[in-house]
Amino acid sequence: MASGFLARLRSSRRRLRFTREGRWFVAVTLGIGFAAINTQNNLLYLLLSLLVSLIILSGALSESVLRRLDITRTPPLAIFAGRRTPIEIRVRNPKRYPSYAVEVEDLIDGHVTMRRCFYLKVSAGREQATTYPFVFPRRGRYRFRGYEVRTKFPFGLFVKSRIVDAPQEVLVFPEPLATGSRHETTKGAEETARVERRGTGAELLDPRRFVPGDDPRLVRWRLSAKIGELLVADRAADESRRLELRLENRVAAAARTPEELAREEARIEREISGAAYLVLDAARSPSATVRVRACDASIGPLPAARTRALLAFLALLPVLRTEPGDSPPPPGGRPRSLAPSAEARP
Repeated sequence: MASGFLARLRSSRRRLRFTREGRWFVAVTLGIGFAAINTQNNLLYLLLSLLVSLIILSGALSESVLRRLDITRTPPLAIFAGRRTPIEIRVRNPKRYPSYAVEVEDLIDGHVTMRRCFYLKVSAGREQATTYPFVFPRRGRYRFRGYEVRTKFPFGLFVKSRIVDAPQEVLVFPEPLATGSRHETTKGAEETARVERRGTGAELLDPRRFVPGDDPRLVRWRLSAKIGELLVADRAADESRRLELRLENRVAAAARTPEELAREEARIEREISGAAYLVLDAARSPSATVRVRACDASIGPLPAARTRALLAFLALLPVLRTEPGDSPPPPGGRPRSLAPSAEARP
């Protein structure tokens, strides 16, 4: 009971600030109030009561606008660092009267969103959605705290806002960049000799005679016209491709100054971005497999179709710092393996 009451109390906290017009309006109201008290003029008292009633009415109407608004956030399934990411904000009004001039600002820990979602009118029982762009600067996990809902309705004298708690975490993948990442590409042992198997690859096999049931799109029309009979050319099956990526995510032991450490961290981030580019490139081949090896962890080999698990591993890969007295890992050492199912959860 107490925890529920405290949660409702935190979710109902309000903020109020003056606009430029509001400051002038309050100053005029105070001036008329002092004049009415000094002169005992009934007309000034009447004007003062009108101005004060407008302030009270503004507070009541703005409060009715902010009450009982259901807000949901829908980020994209795949978010990459350094790229504009559209984030959708939906506002639903379950009240029996509309809400006007509603602004919603997303709150992210450690970052400020420069764009706000504006809704001129959210009708009773209706829902409206809009998006705002945001660029996540680095890979890793980001936490949304909630929203700040504000309005200037009805007279634009004050900006009343309400903080809505809506925590959510998203995983930001590395920015894919075509850099010179170290990798090895091999083929399966069964492909040492060329085996002509039908499939959906790009390579065409030797022409053969057309039989009922063949795809007419595979007919070689020019060759058929020369010979005088229909010939078709099947497509070969895709070759299996094995891609192994090796990342050096440990800061060099010789790096001691802040400038050297910054250069080493930038190098590691470039390698991770290059690995993300190669993972996305390998995903175009349905039969490809990818393995990623770092200094302290590894993942795979996994089918390239499981791009999300591989990118999640790269997004959470730490930058290791070499402490004084530590020795680098022996060459050829076996890194620990991370389960892809655990890394795929954002």
